[in-house]
Amino acid sequence: MILLNGLEMAPGSTSSPSHGEGTLVPHEDPYAKEAFSPFDMTYAVPHFFWLVISFGLMFLILWKVILPRLASTLEERKDRVADDLDQAAAMKADAEVAHQAYEKALASSRSKAHMIAAETRAKMDAELAAETAAAEAGFAEAAARSEVQIRAATDAALAKVEDVAIAATTDIVSKLGGVAPAAADIKKAVKLASA
Repeated sequence: MILLNGLEMAPGSTSSPSHGEGTLVPHEDPYAKEAFSPFDMTYAVPHFFWLVISFGLMFLILWKVILPRLASTLEERKDRVADDLDQAAAMKADAEVAHQAYEKALASSRSKAHMIAAETRAKMDAELAAETAAAEAGFAEAAARSEVQIRAATDAALAKVEDVAIAATTDIVSKLGGVAPAAADIKKAVKLASA
């Protein structure tokens, strides 16, 4: 048989089908499309059966294996997070207690430092006042001694000035007058001139 445009020619015919020789027999196309099996209703019942079996198996696997593991993992994670939060809260409370203790220690240290500074300042002020009083007393004593010495020196100088004035007056009068005056008269005259 010879296939020509989808028609078969009988064996032994040599002429083309257009000349009328030979018998043409319709032939089935081997490439003709059949209906897609999921849409073919003849296979619907087996497909539905296997769909139910597959869904049931997936449901059982999810229900008995995956979901319990997932639930236990979530529960463990929830417990771990709760424990971590509890630990964080405890650590925060400890940190607050430590911070308060630090603040108290800092305040105590500051007050002690202020007290020590005040005591030191008072002690230094007292020492300074004592040293200042001692220095002032020493200066007053030295000033009194100096004043006594100055007065004694002044008195001694004045006593000598009178003697020098008497001697100078005696020399001047004796040179001018040619006669030496009496010492008592010259003393009286010097005393009257210095008064």
